[in-house]
Amino acid sequence: MKLVLLAVATFYSFILNASARTYYLPDYQKEFIYGKRVEQSDTGTHTTTPTCSAYGYYSSADRPDNSDCTLVKDPIPGLKCYSCTACSSTYTYDDSNCSGDYIVSGSSCGGKYAECICDPTKYKASSGGIGCSNSEKVDLSQSCTDKSSGETYYKCVDDPCAGLVDNTTEWGCESYYSQCPSMCEVGKLDPCEGLADNETELGCDKYYDECPTKCELGKTCTPNDCTGYTLTSCPAGEECKSCTLGCGDNAPLYRTKGLSFQVDTPARGYIRFNISGSDYRIDWGDGTIDTNEVHTYTTAGKYDIDVFGGVTSFSVSSFSTAKPIKLYSLNLPKATNIRFRGACKNLTGTIPALPDNLTDGTDMFYGCKGLTGSIPSLPNSLTNGTNMFRECNGLTGTIPSLPDSLTNGEAMFLTCNKLTGTIPPLPDKLTNGKSMFGHCTGLTGSIPSLPDSLTDGNGMFNSCTGLTGPIPSLPDSLTNGNSMFWRCTGLTGRIPALPDNLTEGREMFYHCTGLTGITSFGKGLNNG
Repeated sequence: MKLVLLAVATFYSFILNASARTYYLPDYQKEFIYGKRVEQSDTGTHTTTPTCSAYGYYSSADRPDNSDCTLVKDPIPGLKCYSCTACSSTYTYDDSNCSGDYIVSGSSCGGKYAECICDPTKYKASSGGIGCSNSEKVDLSQSCTDKSSGETYYKCVDDPCAGLVDNTTEWGCESYYSQCPSMCEVGKLDPCEGLADNETELGCDKYYDECPTKCELGKTCTPNDCTGYTLTSCPAGEECKSCTLGCGDNAPLYRTKGLSFQVDTPARGYIRFNISGSDYRIDWGDGTIDTNEVHTYTTAGKYDIDVFGGVTSFSVSSFSTAKPIKLYSLNLPKATNIRFRGACKNLTGTIPALPDNLTDGTDMFYGCKGLTGSIPSLPNSLTNGTNMFRECNGLTGTIPSLPDSLTNGEAMFLTCNKLTGTIPPLPDKLTNGKSMFGHCTGLTGSIPSLPDSLTDGNGMFNSCTGLTGPIPSLPDSLTNGNSMFWRCTGLTGRIPALPDNLTEGREMFYHCTGLTGITSFGKGLNNG
């Protein structure tokens, strides 16, 4: 037996010496097969190339994300292997240590995050205000410091001075000093500098509060036109300001808001008025109060405009780039006509009380489709209602009483198809009823008596499909009846006698399928 073993050893020694190589078996070597170094896997298969995974380690390519890894110190020939923990020590934040004013952020591992930052919905600004919107300002009293970065952030709050410019006139401070003292340039401007003693009728109300020595108290001066309220009679809820304190023979007067509405403007946007009257002022809402009919806004935004004083005629130019968007009041006691036509595409709100002295309502709210609510009482002084509420198809409720003084009602309620109820009695002085109630499909009840003075009834009840009952007697003065009852399908009874003066009657009763007969034709009728 010894001879056999010696022979085998001699044979292998011969083989090794013949190759001139010596192989040592490293620790990872499991077997020695046919003179080659091999690794035996756990499954019993054999490979010729060792891998990190066979030892429970990771190679450079397959290291797990978000983990802590260290290079294996024990040498493994031909391999660079790493030992890795589950998650990196940088992942330390979750709801237990990052909540309230903070939120977790960044990458995550094992349910924890690498960053804990200030909630950006609460704290979004730097100390310089970067991050706040144009209508906000930074509040340095409310801060938060990121736990991961160490950066400090602040809250943004509404800025009452947003959109206001520095005081450039002697009227600037009184408009917004209480909320924006920094805009008033206190100590830089002398509001009384250059102003003479009361030398005009506007002297006292213009600068009394800031320059009482300039008003010459006790002397007589013509007061600026106000609504005549005393302090005790100022209506509840109104903002009453001093108008002529100390001037004239009357007790101190106070003014309420005048014609007030809101505009939306881009930067460098402007609005243009056409105004007649005297002793009036315009508060443009950005700190400027003057008598100019055109105003340019330096900053985009929404501004409340107040026109007050002795305005007799007012309109907004359709060429304005600052657009009226909300109507507040129409308190101009001396106004005889007010017009928003062409500039009221975006105007909303209800129609407030109309001025008592309004005589001409031409185009007042023509095309103001965004106005809602009921039509207010019409002033007794109104004579012309041409296009007054035309195409205001957002208005609801009933038509108010028509003033006795109304003579022209042309297209006054044309296409106001959401108005309901009956047509009120028509004024005895009404001469022009052209398209007055045209396409008011929501109106119901009978057609009221037609005034003896009516001459033009062209399209007066055109398409008023909700009207019922018979047609009243037609006045002898009627000359134009074209389409007067066109498509009034709810009317019934006999067609009344046609006036001798009627010259135009084209399609007068077209599609009035409920009417019967005709009593007589007008002598002067040209077409029917």
